[in-house]
Amino acid sequence: MYSQNLEEQYILEYFGPFIGNFLSIGENDGVTFSNVRALALRGWKGVMLEPSPKAFERLKTLYNGHKGFYLYPFAIGDHNGKAILQESGPLCSTADVGLVSSVNAGEVQRWANHRAPGVRGVTFEPIEVPMFKWKTFSNRLRSTKIKTFQFVSIDCEGTDLEILSQMDLTEVRAICLEWNSKPEVKSEFEKYLQGFNLIYTSGENLIYGR
Repeated sequence: MYSQNLEEQYILEYFGPFIGNFLSIGENDGVTFSNVRALALRGWKGVMLEPSPKAFERLKTLYNGHKGFYLYPFAIGDHNGKAILQESGPLCSTADVGLVSSVNAGEVQRWANHRAPGVRGVTFEPIEVPMFKWKTFSNRLRSTKIKTFQFVSIDCEGTDLEILSQMDLTEVRAICLEWNSKPEVKSEFEKYLQGFNLIYTSGENLIYGR
């Protein structure tokens, strides 16, 4: 299991033997809490974005030499240019990197104040990273062999709605979005998910399919 909860199980069951293309925005190291790693191992190809430099290095190493995977060290957001990413330190163990990195000040503060057994709060380091609007970035994909996505995963620590609102979901069959048990976030998501039905809920993520 790579996903945080049962997301992977529901995604694999939903698509069955179908092999397609995925998009993962906020993929981290490609393994930890990944909603697309199991699809990749099943034969899917995809596009993965991860702005955390430490996590991206691991992601690049993981897929090095594997054809059909396109990796980008970018953030997707509300402008083209640069953004300050607060790159997070260890969260679940000393082995993870960048899991809750964010450009969203509210999310950074939430995790900095996080208290759990053995955890006093997540540390952050500000790093300047490239940021693009979705339309700008998607134009870059015209040079790849991947033109459409059947599955999309967005895990961007507080900016998922900003990203979702920019996207054309016409070809998307299923999507996983981080909501962190915030009903108001779920309500906003569903304004952009006409024709989709909720098929899985965890404390962190929602999966919709059609």
